[in-house]
Amino acid sequence: MEPNTSDEPFALRREGDVVVVTLRGRFDQELCPRLRSALGAEKRLVMDLGGVDYLSSSGIGELVRLSIERKLKLAALNDKVRGVLQLAQVDRILEIHPTVAEAVAAFRR
Repeated sequence: MEPNTSDEPFALRREGDVVVVTLRGRFDQELCPRLRSALGAEKRLVMDLGGVDYLSSSGIGELVRLSIERKLKLAALNDKVRGVLQLAQVDRILEIHPTVAEAVAAFRR
């Protein structure tokens, strides 16, 4: 896992064997390759989407890709992001938790 810089629209932190990714701002085509690079080979991910104010189709695609390739749990969705995921009907295939703590704990079950 590479170190974060303050200008990144995401931050990574480790909780045991789970990496928590806190996103803020736009989750779009520009962010996807940067995020992918920063994640490296990490396999157990929690994505905190509470700070995302725009989710593009590229961002949705990245979430689906990550859920296929790795173990992914989403957390703390705001109403805007939840609505976009529901409209795209991917909320049915992605594992969503109310809080980051609950998402991390779900890996322990």
